[in-house]
Amino acid sequence: MKKLFIAIFLTFLLAQIVLAADIEPKKTGTATANIKLEWRVDLGGQTLNDLQVRTFSFGNYPSQTRITEITNPPASESIDAFGNKIKTFNLDASKNYQTFSMSSQVEVKFGFNFPIASDSGNYLKESKYIIITPEIRSKASQIASNYETDLEKVAAIAQWVHNNVRYDKSYISLVKGSDAVFLERAGTCDEFSHLFIAMIRAIGIPAKFSASYVYSGTDWGAHAFVEVAIDGKWIPFDPTFNEGILLDATHIKFGEGFDQGDIKEDISIKSFGADISKIKLIRDFQVNFEGTGGFSKLFDMELILPKNTVGEKSIETITVKLKNGPNRLAVPLSLQVPSEVKIPGENSVNEDKLVLLLPLEQKEVSWKVILPTLQDGYDYKFPIKIESLGQDAEGIILASKEGNSEKKQELQITDISSVENGGVVQIAAKIKNLGNVDLDGTIAIKVLDETQEKPFSLAIGSEIVVGFALKKSLGKFSGEFLINTDQIEVTQPFSVNLENSPKPTPVEPTITSNPIEIPNSYIPGVRNEYAITGIVMALFLFLFLVKNW
Repeated sequence: MKKLFIAIFLTFLLAQIVLAADIEPKKTGTATANIKLEWRVDLGGQTLNDLQVRTFSFGNYPSQTRITEITNPPASESIDAFGNKIKTFNLDASKNYQTFSMSSQVEVKFGFNFPIASDSGNYLKESKYIIITPEIRSKASQIASNYETDLEKVAAIAQWVHNNVRYDKSYISLVKGSDAVFLERAGTCDEFSHLFIAMIRAIGIPAKFSASYVYSGTDWGAHAFVEVAIDGKWIPFDPTFNEGILLDATHIKFGEGFDQGDIKEDISIKSFGADISKIKLIRDFQVNFEGTGGFSKLFDMELILPKNTVGEKSIETITVKLKNGPNRLAVPLSLQVPSEVKIPGENSVNEDKLVLLLPLEQKEVSWKVILPTLQDGYDYKFPIKIESLGQDAEGIILASKEGNSEKKQELQITDISSVENGGVVQIAAKIKNLGNVDLDGTIAIKVLDETQEKPFSLAIGSEIVVGFALKKSLGKFSGEFLINTDQIEVTQPFSVNLENSPKPTPVEPTITSNPIEIPNSYIPGVRNEYAITGIVMALFLFLFLVKNW
């Protein structure tokens, strides 16, 4: 008797029914969710000797409790190499059509009782999708060099990934490794997580991939976030949604591993000469909130805006004052402004912030905005909103054509990246015009006795990337960028470490089943801007072809 691993067309039909009204994920501190998974099997008219399906079950974690879980028919439960709960269904191999199901109720509340990271040493090496290139290591080290503690470094890297990787729906059906994500700077949640994990492991901090379902504010979908080992505990971070330490309670976890490659379902048969291509499996997914609750008061937030009426093309500062409570927090801040108001440098990526606060710590965080051209004789009110975890802050900027509008020149180097290829190091600097006048000038790079210079032009609120090529036999050196306009000078030191260190042997878990990866990516919709009222229904269709081994 020959055991075959099925090659199947796996179609996920996700039909979500959200019964709770006005659910905003970043305001959801507690949630009870009812989850129904139902599979339909079509053997294509064949009779098999044995048919088995293994899939993930919902586990118990400090962040969630599985209240009930019922399967039909009854299924056995086991633990895999990562500690995930696995349900095994032994089905009737003689039936051409049959269904089986799993119904679960899960309570979720992220708190500050993090799980012990006793196995963290296993999550430092490269794995299938976690490729630590010299460029990734250099960028991670560059960001981390500005901070002292591991938690500060992790929060800063999470913010960088969130703001520098563009969410792209075209990656829904793809799974990319961290090396590709760093170069392409685009993807969905699994790409965000892979790059984040690679950067964290590159600086010697363990990080693992966590698979979940999440509510976007419009839809339920599969999702990936990350857990990082800090001070002996696994602390969650979600670079896709710019959350850390405390996640919103719509994250319902079902598995974990080194990366996306470990999130697998397994289907196997025993038969004589079965036609694998005729076998299909369809899974329907349905979830609804039975109840939700908000966050307790975590921190105080005050929005500070200009007090006087400002003029057209005025450059203004929006400041948020934060005062923390008794716990360490990573506070997500998202600035929402009318489309006419420009955030300098903003394009397809974000200008969000993830602000780390120690117990009782106070901090101020600021953005620059530029007002548009205004008409004579009108008074304008521009609404400003800061969205955060558990609360928002709102205010108004008053403006008129006759208001105060001081001309300001201001430049900032926001990102330095480097790539080595054939003895040539390419270094690029991203320059933003944070002022309210167009700028012309030069940018020079100085490394030891070598200096290169290029001209640039920057419109109000825009940004450009300027690159240089240096011939270097070693991948480790320091230098500085020098920017000059007719009024201002900016100097930015930098260091590069692109030395190739020995690549560690990838860690492979002990798994005895045929892997069928379940992508944790979906269209997130709008999480922060608008609440959903009434019943929301959404359909997703995913088609997977898994090759026959």
